[in-house]
Amino acid sequence: MNNPTNKIEVPKALEVLCPAGDMESVIAAVQNGANAVYLGMKDFSARQSAKNFDYNDLREAIAYCHARGVFVYLAFNTILFDSQFEGAKECIAMACELGVDAIIVQDLGVLSLVQKMCPSMPIHASTQMAVHTVKGAQLLKEQGVARVVLARELTLQEIKEIAQTVDIETEVFVHGALCMSVSGQCYMSGMIGTRSGNRGNCAGTCRLPFTSNAVAGYDLSLKDSCLINYVEELKFAGVTSLKIEGRMKRPEYVAAAANAYHNAIIGKEADIDTLQAVFSRSGFTDGYLTGKADASMFGYRQKEDVVATTNQILKSLQNTYKKEQACVAVDFHFTAHQNKPISLTITDKNNNQVTVTGNPPEIAQKTPMNQESVHRSLSKLGGTPFYLETLTTDLGEGLIVPMSAMNELRRNACDELYAIRAKIHSVSCNLNITLEAKGQAATDYPAYRARFAKYEQISTAIAHKLQYIILPIDEVIKHQEELEPFKEKIIVEPYRILFLWERSQFEKLKLLKEQGYTKLIADNLAHIQMGKELGYIIHAGAYLNCANSWSAEKLAELGVTDITLSFETELQKANTVRAIKPLGLIVYGYLPLMIMKNCPIRAKHKCSDCNSTKELTDRKGVRFRVICNQKKYSEVLNSNPLYMAERMHELRNCSFATLYFTVETKPQIDQIFKKYQLKEPTKGEFTRGLYYRSI
Repeated sequence: MNNPTNKIEVPKALEVLCPAGDMESVIAAVQNGANAVYLGMKDFSARQSAKNFDYNDLREAIAYCHARGVFVYLAFNTILFDSQFEGAKECIAMACELGVDAIIVQDLGVLSLVQKMCPSMPIHASTQMAVHTVKGAQLLKEQGVARVVLARELTLQEIKEIAQTVDIETEVFVHGALCMSVSGQCYMSGMIGTRSGNRGNCAGTCRLPFTSNAVAGYDLSLKDSCLINYVEELKFAGVTSLKIEGRMKRPEYVAAAANAYHNAIIGKEADIDTLQAVFSRSGFTDGYLTGKADASMFGYRQKEDVVATTNQILKSLQNTYKKEQACVAVDFHFTAHQNKPISLTITDKNNNQVTVTGNPPEIAQKTPMNQESVHRSLSKLGGTPFYLETLTTDLGEGLIVPMSAMNELRRNACDELYAIRAKIHSVSCNLNITLEAKGQAATDYPAYRARFAKYEQISTAIAHKLQYIILPIDEVIKHQEELEPFKEKIIVEPYRILFLWERSQFEKLKLLKEQGYTKLIADNLAHIQMGKELGYIIHAGAYLNCANSWSAEKLAELGVTDITLSFETELQKANTVRAIKPLGLIVYGYLPLMIMKNCPIRAKHKCSDCNSTKELTDRKGVRFRVICNQKKYSEVLNSNPLYMAERMHELRNCSFATLYFTVETKPQIDQIFKKYQLKEPTKGEFTRGLYYRSI
């Protein structure tokens, strides 16, 4: 990892994007070849446990990075509540004042706010938006987003399809921790311990022991991803940026990862041994990229992984960023003529230019200076981020300049150029932005809707009493004849995650539209795009994570007819959301806590041996059902159902309420619905979810 020339070889195309939880990590990334860093501020960051940056820290980081030609992206990737938007405005204004290069967002409301406050600020859509298909990327492109951070579960072919189909920058996580759930769709930490991953405070519940069918293990913990062997493939797929996870990890980890991926891009051998020694969970995996999502992907942090991180390795990695590595090419033009001040002009690749002068040269008593001697003097750029690429001279005959004068000339020129490059360039920003939505009055008592996993769960008596019936797309296709009497009530539910099945889902939706089905629930941005293209009435689902008035306004702009708020929204906060479209909440159900492409049950048991439901058991003996959707993806359900029947009068801002049925039988559903009609409490075990708990 030593670089005797102290010069970083600049990659031609791919960006190496590194995490930074503090200033030392910024330095570690830059000095090891990163082209960009992403970091968070004290508030509104998806890694609240990292040290993060205040105003002065951020200013220092931006000046340091920009002086060295490195971009700085601000991670603003959490879901907000209405009460936080004034603070969010100030944070965005600060980012604009300091000249960050892009803002990474998860919340649709924050996306709207940034666009209105600072239209020229590039926006990157966080992986927390769960974008994993062409349609999702297309929607964001149409909304003015510059870059999409793709879901980590994609195969190389899926990445290639998005990158080469949609005219938008693509960013791919190539190294670091893998969440068991699709990002932005995990509610386990929030529901169990009020530490929401969508709010930047994940407790890492999935890293704790979970067992399936009494087979002990860490069944929700995946190994860290390492895609260093696929850099060329990703480049030719059209990927813009290679992203390394780890804002909560130590600077030495950042140094090792930056160095390894930088070397991989420029064709040098990457130090994978050091990469694994500094941090891994039972080794690495490339399972998602290669399409081999199986048992080999699972792993957890063991004693062997910890002891591999020796003091010697850490010291070696620290040495990689203690000394300045030159990364900015400059051209020099030196002039020396008798009786005239010497001058040095320094120019960088951004056309920044500085000219400094010194005392006139002296008459040489022995050997006069020449091109070679001038080069020897001026190329001594150690301690600066600059390296000399070309030198031109205009020299009079028989002249010499003392070495001290040449050194001073060079230092002054470099200092002035550094100051220009490090200068803060603010982005125009308007703080006087207000929410346009005035809100509408909710009904006295919300209308009931119900989501069923299977047609067989629906009784005719209940169907007549429901405002709408939400049913998975395959169930609608399979039971069209039986559903004919309730056709106008049916809201079609596509797969929550699409991946390779987006085209087939689109064709199925097209077929159903032709057959008279008009309503679609959108639980992913791709669903909205498909619904718009096919002319569906679009109902925004809870998994779009709408928790504030700004997000509700943005969804209305996207054309939805009503909005189910996130079930991570405290009821008091839900009651204050303003929207021009009707709002609703899920009020019953075994809520899905995770949605997974790699099934933890399949990892230990054959699919052929799997019943329709299986279970995971945590270290406290609590059981969580795992359900499978057509062997496409799995969901972990909460251990107890959400129950709100006798508290329905407290939903003061809702026009509708959804009963979310998954594993219940038809008789059980009939009984539950009756209790909701009578507003009766339940005698069984239940939860109020997060409606009365702050996250």
